[in-house]
Amino acid sequence: MRRATQRPSRSPSQPERPSAGSAGSAPVLPQVAPSLARVLPSPSPEGILAARSCLEIRARVSRHLPETGERSRATGSDGATMGASDGLGERGLAMRNDIDGEVALVTGAGSGIGRAIAVRLAELGCDIVLVGRNAAKLQETAAMVAEKGRTAHPMPCDLTDAEAIVSLVQEVRETIGRLDVLVNDAGVMVRKSLEETTTDELDAILATNVRAPYILCRECLPLLRESSAAEIVNVCSVVAHEGYPMQSAYAASKHALLGMSKSLANEVYEQGIRVHVVSPGGVRTAMVGEARPDLASVPMIEPDDMADAVEYLLTHRTDAVVDEIRIHRSTKAPF
Repeated sequence: MRRATQRPSRSPSQPERPSAGSAGSAPVLPQVAPSLARVLPSPSPEGILAARSCLEIRARVSRHLPETGERSRATGSDGATMGASDGLGERGLAMRNDIDGEVALVTGAGSGIGRAIAVRLAELGCDIVLVGRNAAKLQETAAMVAEKGRTAHPMPCDLTDAEAIVSLVQEVRETIGRLDVLVNDAGVMVRKSLEETTTDELDAILATNVRAPYILCRECLPLLRESSAAEIVNVCSVVAHEGYPMQSAYAASKHALLGMSKSLANEVYEQGIRVHVVSPGGVRTAMVGEARPDLASVPMIEPDDMADAVEYLLTHRTDAVVDEIRIHRSTKAPF
């Protein structure tokens, strides 16, 4: 499916990378992009087989403090300085609707959801750090990023290796020197009952789906704090909410990722870093195809639908904070 959102235009007076202190630009109120407001087609055979996604957006509204500098402290109506004790931190929450010129790191970027997100962020003007196990597939994604006129940095990494992750982030700091967006998408799964799942399989799933994003978030935080509007997007799953049978290990990992994301969001929001979760159902990817061959002939969420959701989160940084987006297949009952 082709997304309907358009890249925000920049006025001549707008700086290349707008900071939170940019004068004369009011925050853009959040509007659901047309690509996120999917409607089901008429119930013809062709329409029934067309994949569509339905989204539930759970949002909370936070107070916004305009910044007058990179590390400004805001003052209240009585002139008193407002700091961490006010629940707002030493930085105001930077608003933005344009990520042009930023740097994003995307895991699982060699295929599927990660590739779709990486290419979409390149369309929006980001340079992309591409992370995954398969170097050849990362090079394919890098070529797609280059076609969008942006720079790709393919960095193959075994995300089950904690030391390799630490080295990866150090390489980002040394070679690029900045990071604005972190997207944790890489994941693995097996379709087995709890009784059939081996300890090695459980450990492999937890290492990729929980430990890797945990370590990446921890190691990337110093770089993200240097950004005026940093974002973390963790790709979770509806399985974290539903607990489907034959997916106990995968469900455990996604429950853990969701819980980690909630805690991290509350730890860093005062620092101007926002943490979001996107929880999809069945997405048309190789991983889901192998685990759920029974879904091969039914409508599925497409990787571009996931890219739509991430685009919305990153280009609608306003006083309305979207904590989680849940996406399900059109043939699944709502909620």
